[in-house]
Amino acid sequence: MKMLQTNAWLKRVKKLAIIASSILILAPGASLVSAQTQTHTVKAGEYLYLIANKYNITVSQLRTWNNLTSDLIYVGDVLNVSTPAQTSTYTIKAGDTLWGIATRYGVTVSQLKSWNGLTSDLIRVGAQLRLTTPTTTPDPTGVYTVKSGDTLWKIANQYGVTVAQLKAWNGLTSDFIRVGQQLKLTTSTTTPDPSPTTVYQVVAGDTLYKIAQRYGVTVAQLKEWNGLTSDLIQVGKRLHVVEPDYSENPVKEYTVKSGDTLYKIAKEQGVSVNELRLWNHLTTDLIRVGQVLKIAVY
Repeated sequence: MKMLQTNAWLKRVKKLAIIASSILILAPGASLVSAQTQTHTVKAGEYLYLIANKYNITVSQLRTWNNLTSDLIYVGDVLNVSTPAQTSTYTIKAGDTLWGIATRYGVTVSQLKSWNGLTSDLIRVGAQLRLTTPTTTPDPTGVYTVKSGDTLWKIANQYGVTVAQLKAWNGLTSDFIRVGQQLKLTTSTTTPDPSPTTVYQVVAGDTLYKIAQRYGVTVAQLKEWNGLTSDLIQVGKRLHVVEPDYSENPVKEYTVKSGDTLYKIAKEQGVSVNELRLWNHLTTDLIRVGQVLKIAVY
């Protein structure tokens, strides 16, 4: 009886072994990292030709699948011995090049650069590369928040627009952007405040170009109306965004005293030095004691 039970148990074990072997047959030293990619860990005495023969592939395929530029391999190296599984991202390793990665995944260097916003072939170890066309769609608000590693070119390619459009929509005069900055991804629908306000107070991130675009005027007009000699503006500064008509504003007079400066008077009266220059047709900051200055009252 015991002999019969033993024989029945052995038959079941053999049957399971046959089923298992039909499901997965690997060469010694190989492993599966996915349903599609098989790998081999290099052992002492092995070389590319020997490994290629073991898996019935070519040395050229081994080089391509593993981004090898020579036949030099080391004990412990893990090599792909089948076509790498399709993935959407790749983490750059030491020795990688765009050409090698592109060849390995069946894409072009140009595609890799386009999908990842790269302007050169320079890549860094540890960075992740997209291996397929990005499927990102704009935020419903039409605004994108800049992340570390972003460039205007990368963002433009990601959302199917041009760098020129991004710069125009966001009042940018250079390609410089900062982490956390919010960028419009579509034509701005912002319209000037319908209120009769003709003065705008500068906030962080503003430029003359951006303000001019918002109010439908030119940078030259803003500079003329505000007595500006450069594009430099400061946070908190008030700018006329329409041609000022001082005839509609009450005007008060101020008589310059000893020790006064345009800056001091402007600060005391709650206006800007440029406004004082503009209202009084001054071409310099030079004023004299007893001089009467006109100051518009808002």
